[in-house]
Amino acid sequence: LLLSSPAAAVVVQVAPTGLDQPGCGAAGSPCATLGFAIDLEEVLGPGDRIELAAGTYTLVDAVIVDKGGALGDPLVIQGAGPTTVLDGAAIAGDTARCLTISADHVLISDMSLSSSPGAPLRITGSWVEARDLEASAPRGTGKACVEVNVATDALLVGVRALTCSGDGFNITGSTAPVLRGVEVTAAQSDGIRISSCTDVSLEGIWVHDNGLGGGGSAVLIRLTDGFSIRAGADHLPSIISGQPSYGVNMVDATVGLIEHALIHDVEGAFRVGDGAENTKLDLLVDHVTVADTGSGGRAVFIDGATHTEIIVTNSVLAFNGGGDITTSDVTHASNLRFENGAGSEPLEPSELGADPLFADRVGRDLHLMSTFGRGQPGSGWVQDGQTS
Repeated sequence: LLLSSPAAAVVVQVAPTGLDQPGCGAAGSPCATLGFAIDLEEVLGPGDRIELAAGTYTLVDAVIVDKGGALGDPLVIQGAGPTTVLDGAAIAGDTARCLTISADHVLISDMSLSSSPGAPLRITGSWVEARDLEASAPRGTGKACVEVNVATDALLVGVRALTCSGDGFNITGSTAPVLRGVEVTAAQSDGIRISSCTDVSLEGIWVHDNGLGGGGSAVLIRLTDGFSIRAGADHLPSIISGQPSYGVNMVDATVGLIEHALIHDVEGAFRVGDGAENTKLDLLVDHVTVADTGSGGRAVFIDGATHTEIIVTNSVLAFNGGGDITTSDVTHASNLRFENGAGSEPLEPSELGADPLFADRVGRDLHLMSTFGRGQPGSGWVQDGQTS
């Protein structure tokens, strides 16, 4: 019998050593696969749980989660951490995913998904929450690691997209998606691609060393009405680095806010427009550091865009070889601007032309130093011997 009582939620246990048979799911007789557990005759719903033990689950078919919970009481699917692995190497086809969540009100956490022909994780249900997952290495060419398609209020927290044959995250046609504390690295194309969405929030993201196919942007925002890139709940900034193309590429996006972010070692930090595209954008860049964009890299690049209003304020723009602000169409004030390339706009009276004294520029720690303290990824709260 499953673990349940008239007042308690149903709990279905799954383990690699289990057996898929009617009535499986109790602690002493777990099911063997997530797909079988979802399809049990028992009605899974609000507050119920499927718990996957550590181990590798070899998937023969894609798993579709078509049962969900209710507002504030989701169906929970929980692994034991990164050692709970859904391996899609045996799944046939060109586009099949390891896991598709099509139901609403589902919380999935603490597992790894890899090697499916298509994206290891796809979310099409609304009010879906994904936490502490790792999605990696889709076998198909040009496949994202994580897809969110036509969903409402998707929340992805601590999700890592690694070694993706296409984009890291591909978010399309969705309303109010939130990516918080996610990481993308070693994607062949864009780190995070946002297309035809509304009210997108990227918080404390870490997008680094992508575009391995020779192009792509760290973050591409296209045909989107309202977006923000900001620090996470732990006050650590969003960090974008190591991209052969642009840091944040905005095409036909309407209203944007980028604050408390660190962008370095990209071809250009902010690109607005796409040559022939007619981008109309109101953008505020506030408390952002842009540095070391290379000999041809510019901090702000307006490429064929019209009807834009771009404001850069309270930011640090330093060592950008192609210039920082290279057009009078950008309003700028109260910034620190230092050793940027030729063609940069003159300093405004409220701006300083001084060395920002980064913590360790050679080692690419481009945080400003603080004797009071500052958040630093991997180290928590750091106190320096001097203040920049």
